Order: sequence, then structure tokens, then C-alpha cells
Amino acid sequence: MRQLINAYEENQKAAAQMRSRLSSHKRMFEKLKSRFEGGVLAQAAERLNSKAPPTQGLSDSLAPLNLFGRIILFSSRILGHIVSICVYWTGIFLWIGFGHYCGWTNEWQLYINSATSAMMVFVFSFIACLHECYSDYIGTYMDAIYRLDASLELELRSLTDDNLDHPLIVIPAPKKNWLQVWIFYYADVIGTLLGIVILVTVIIVWVAVGPVLHFSNIWWLLIGTYAGLVGLFDSFVLRNIQEQVKGEADAQVEIIDADDAALFEIIGIPMPDKETVNSSSLSYKVSSVVGRASAHLMVVVIGFLITIGCVVGSSVMKWSETGQLISNVPPSIIETFFMLILITGQIYDDAATRTNFKNIYNRRQKLLSFMKEVKDGEKSSPISGTVPEKCLETSGP
Repeated sequence: MRQLINAYEENQKAAAQMRSRLSSHKRMFEKLKSRFEGGVLAQAAERLNSKAPPTQGLSDSLAPLNLFGRIILFSSRILGHIVSICVYWTGIFLWIGFGHYCGWTNEWQLYINSATSAMMVFVFSFIACLHECYSDYIGTYMDAIYRLDASLELELRSLTDDNLDHPLIVIPAPKKNWLQVWIFYYADVIGTLLGIVILVTVIIVWVAVGPVLHFSNIWWLLIGTYAGLVGLFDSFVLRNIQEQVKGEADAQVEIIDADDAALFEIIGIPMPDKETVNSSSLSYKVSSVVGRASAHLMVVVIGFLITIGCVVGSSVMKWSETGQLISNVPPSIIETFFMLILITGQIYDDAATRTNFKNIYNRRQKLLSFMKEVKDGEKSSPISGTVPEKCLETSGP
């Protein structure tokens, strides 16, 4: 949860910085356009269009991974694939199919509870590692874009004598309904130190009541029940927050794309071809539909109702061993499924983010190439507001 919240804050800060620089670039390009006469900018645009585009783009080689990182990324494509999710549910239905054979006993329930719990711990750790790998990628891409932005700014300031600071960009808080706002509040609490304090307190209480319950099976199931119920609802919240973070990031990218388009229109050159994520595969389409459905606000409400239903069911059975398994097994199955969906969402979100950054990088490259052409043209063309030396020699008093 904390990783998602941090990612949201970092994305918003990065977007604000890019938009701030873009505002300065737009101001300086307008100065440049008014300063030059004689078609200097048009000639620079013609020379640029006649040349082949830069072959060195933004690639994954900028952020090389070690062996562990490559294994994580490769494994994510397997675990997050729609086929893996289908295999998971096939296993669940096979387990249900053996219920009658096993007599629907507690032992039969513990089989799947143990399997899904172990898988859930693995997937949780895997998602944390995967997020860090992607963060390294994105950080490297952003550094590359910032370096190009800085070079472009230096060229513009040297030609326009502009020394104004970048304008302040404020990104307003997204307008959400009251239910989504409360989900954000809940995520913020769970993802902060307070959430850790609550967890540690529960563990201490659980250990303290161990002697009272004689460390029986009931006692062992208590911590699993707590983890199952809280984890069940948190999995719904996590998927919702992941989609909300993606939506806000996409909104900022659209603004940057529009600002870039306006910038290219000022100087009269076409924007580079825009790369897009391949969304034609069946796996992508199915995963996209499942991802959007699982992140819907009402699904979080359904998750809350399921959690309450598990509590009611366990209470009716007086929190016996079977009663506690009601609050262990279904939550564990659902939570593990949502963790797999989180991996799928992370993969496609990362692909979209990298594609967006590549497009921004390519546009910055073209703008920087344009500035080099302008400087070359400046050496052979008079600047607006100056008089050629030849005219000064022949002019009279």
C-alpha cells in the first residue's frame, strides 16, 4: 500500500516538474519565433525534416538489471499472465471437487488454506520486488528526460536571453465521491506507520492470549483469521488504489502531450510518431477487462460486505475451528487472486508508462535537434532587429 501511495506522489511531482519546464519552453520558443526573421525557423524545420530521425531512443539498456532483477521481470510475465490466473482458478475448482470425497472436513479446508496462504506470502514479496525493479526503470527514464530538458533549456536561454524562473505548477487534488475519498483515507492509514503499529499490537495481543488458550488450534487460527479478514478487504482496496494511481498518471501524461503538441505547433514542425502499447492480443484484452472490473469502486463495497459476511458466519459458529476457517479459507482464496491481478496490472501499467516516457523522450530529442538547426541557421542569417555590416558600410550620415 505504501509503495502505491509513494508512486502516486512521485508521479505527480514528476508531472508538475515537466509541465513547469514546458511552460518555460513555450515562453522561450515564442520569444525565439518573434526574434528571428527571414524564415530562419522555417529553414531549420526544413533541414530537420529532411534528416533521418535520431536512432538512439530511450531503451531498456539505460537501466540494466542484475540477474535477480531479470528473474523477477521474467517471472512476473508468467505469474501475471491470464493463463496463470486461469490455472489458479482451475486448482481451486479441483479442490472444491474433492470436497465430497474428503467429507468436507476441516482438514480438507486446511489443504487449500495452507496452499493459498503460502502462495500469498510469496506473491506479496514478489510484488514488492517487482515494484522496486520497475521503479529503477522509471527513475532512469525520468533522469534521461530531465537531462534532455536541461540541454534544451540551456540552448533556449542562450538564444533568447531569458532568465525567468519556471512557473509554479499546482496539480489540484482529484475530485472523487465520498466513498472513494474514504478508501483513500483507509489506504493512507494502512500504508503508514499507524498501520504497522496496529499490526504489531494485534500480534502482541495474540501472543499474550496463547497461554490462556493453551496454544491450541483455535489460538493458531486466530492470527490467520485476522490476517484473512483484513487482507481480504485490503486486497480489494489495493487493486482500486492501483487503478486510481494509474488514472491520475494518465491524466497528467495527456496534459503533457497536449502541451508538447502546442509547442511543436509554435515552431511549425511535426511531432514524432507516437508509440503505443500493443493492445491487440487476446491476453491483453481479457486482462484489461478483468483488471478494470476488479478495480471498480463497487467491487470494494462487495469486498467489504464479503468481509462482514465472514465475520457473521464465524460468529454464528461461535468462532470454533470450523467457524474460523470460514474467515480463513474464502478470504485467502480471494486475496491470492487479487494479488495475481495486481501483478497483471503492474505489468501493463509499466508497459504504458515506459511507452509514454519514450514518446516524451523522442519529442525532447527532436526539439533539441531543432535548436541545433536554428543555431546553425543563425550563423548564416541576420537576426531580427540588427543591421547587416554591409549596410553599415554603405549607409550615409
